[in-house]
Amino acid sequence: PVDIRADGVPALSFTLELTVHPGVLGPPPLLTVARVYRQDLLLGEHRDQAYADEASWPLERATYRLLRAHGIDAIFREPALEPFDDDDGSVPAAEWQRFDRTCRPLRAFEVPLPVPDAAASPAERARQDARLAAAARAWTEHLAARGWLDRAFTYPIDEPDLADYDHVTAVIRTIHDASAGRLPILVTEQPYPLDPVDNWYSASAERTHGPDLYTRTAATPVAIWAVNGQLAFPGADPANSSALAIDRVHERGARWWLY
Repeated sequence: PVDIRADGVPALSFTLELTVHPGVLGPPPLLTVARVYRQDLLLGEHRDQAYADEASWPLERATYRLLRAHGIDAIFREPALEPFDDDDGSVPAAEWQRFDRTCRPLRAFEVPLPVPDAAASPAERARQDARLAAAARAWTEHLAARGWLDRAFTYPIDEPDLADYDHVTAVIRTIHDASAGRLPILVTEQPYPLDPVDNWYSASAERTHGPDLYTRTAATPVAIWAVNGQLAFPGADPANSSALAIDRVHERGARWWLY
């Protein structure tokens, strides 16, 4: 029997019945289950941004450890500092030191890269591509020297539309080539033919902009396929079942996430 009481509201009583199945789970953590945005950490009054200053750092570090003690990993997107120069990708030593201290306790973090503008002129796009490549090389060398490449990922374009596939493929190729395939790339897209659940593109659009990203990135493999929940298990179409999708990811040695 359970009784719940609080001031100002009616009491609630009920009987809770539990069924215990014969089985034993392995030691935690079984899976990374949560992402904590840096700006979501409230580290004290007027400190709603992680690594706001030296005074907030001990509490930030304690927060990571507290989350991990409860089986939750903090996966940071877009770290507060951006250690690359606008022109040549160089990074001041002090910026690297700040980044190293911030991310040392983490088991997963995003590498922020300067993604080119798809609508830029050819000359400007070439400049932006060179800047992206320089930043990818700088990050790769820095993380490799610390043994952190397996903890990092770069997430260049969020939930691309079908019309974005040419741009996404080009960006992935630049990052892959600049890092010699060592910097893990994450995409929020399904790794199988288009629209197994909701066919929101016309057949002509699919013919124009296809094929799917998995096929397009055969030579520049994506390390993590993070799939929207409604597209992670497309059981309505047997040809695009979740088993096939997961198998395709694992065939390339990639990781499978869903959100």
